Amino acid sequence: MRKKFKIVSLFILIFISVCSVFGIAGCSSKSVSCPDGAEYCVINSDMLKQKGKYYFVDGEGNIVGDSCSIRMQDLSVYDVSDENIILTGSRKNNAMIFSRGSSEINQDFFFLNEPKYTGVSAVKTRGDTMLGLMNGGVLNGKYIDVLVLQSLDGEVLRRSDVEIYASDVIDNGSELVIAGSYYDREKEHHFLAEIVEYDFDNPEQYEQHKYGERYSEFVQIISYGEHYLCIAENFNNSSNRIAIINKNTFELEDEIVFSDDLGRIKEKDGKIYVAGLKGLYEVNIEERDYTRKLKFDDYADSYAAVAVSYFLDNKFYAFLRHGKVENGDINEYGYMLRIDMDTIEVESRTPITSDKRTTLEIAFVLPASYMRESE
Repeated sequence: MRKKFKIVSLFILIFISVCSVFGIAGCSSKSVSCPDGAEYCVINSDMLKQKGKYYFVDGEGNIVGDSCSIRMQDLSVYDVSDENIILTGSRKNNAMIFSRGSSEINQDFFFLNEPKYTGVSAVKTRGDTMLGLMNGGVLNGKYIDVLVLQSLDGEVLRRSDVEIYASDVIDNGSELVIAGSYYDREKEHHFLAEIVEYDFDNPEQYEQHKYGERYSEFVQIISYGEHYLCIAENFNNSSNRIAIINKNTFELEDEIVFSDDLGRIKEKDGKIYVAGLKGLYEVNIEERDYTRKLKFDDYADSYAAVAVSYFLDNKFYAFLRHGKVENGDINEYGYMLRIDMDTIEVESRTPITSDKRTTLEIAFVLPASYMRESE
């Protein structure tokens, strides 16, 4: 017995030594110290399995510090706010939550507090609670999402069914405006664009507004004056237009068509900015026109498209991703752009890399400064 104990102990010591050499950490404490010089944290997850890791790169794309393995799948659904960043998945309800100024990462959060449920189609941070719309499935000819409001310690505060496959949410406190699509098996295109008004005080009587004659899905929604502005997908799977919808009547008033597939929309100082795969645009809603302010190809070495983008702290961040390029001891995947929204100028262009053993599948990139207490 003692001999077996020694052999096991020896194996553990060897394993720890190997992990130290290759920069692999178990991260059981879930407390992370950002290495000196770290510019970004790269979070990588597998599409089909619960595996992945996160690590840091400096401004030149060099990997700094240790990497940390995680049991996460398909972290492709996210919400970025001043207080929290939450990453979750459309195939799995696991989540990672980063809080501003904290080195603690919540890796134990599951919507409905159970790891067995399916993924999340839309998510929103609400201070010390998280709102998720979970994939429910088709029931009696209707697609149902499960709306879940949950505290950070796992307590389920609200659970109700909503007829929508959600993509985005406007949080108005006691009311939500949910954008996405509804299911109609009689139509040629089964999923069709929809907006749902949801009242926390009267959750069973939510109102649906359908736009299936024009669009297959509303990808994102924001409030702008007397209107809702939605990035809309047409029946050719191209999200190349902004639908302009009256807030009071929910009538579709007009649309603006772009020569680019759009991903993010933001109001800043009365102006509308929208990011696509190819560029960043300023939109004049009143004139139904737009101007391209940045062309992303100017900042890529080869063909690249935006894989991740978000607005944060008066900046716009965009991960211009291209195919994997092997370069010595690292793999290169493109650049993270940080754009100042006052000047609409690129402040930095940071290479996003991985070690040779890692292939980035579903990657999210966040500023390391978000996790530092002093910044």
